[in-house]
Amino acid sequence: MLRFTSRPTTPLGREIVGALVFKAVAILVLWMAFFSPSDRPSVDQRVMERVILDRR
Repeated sequence: MLRFTSRPTTPLGREIVGALVFKAVAILVLWMAFFSPSDRPSVDQRVMERVILDRR
């Protein structure tokens, strides 16, 4: 019978959990570096009109 515990007891289980935690942290760091709201420029209607009409 399978027994589910809150902590992995096998070395393979610990490696898998460690890899998943590492990947989650790496994705969070990449998101904060490249996709966070603080890095986005402010775009409003006037900016869009200027960009669209100037490129025709």
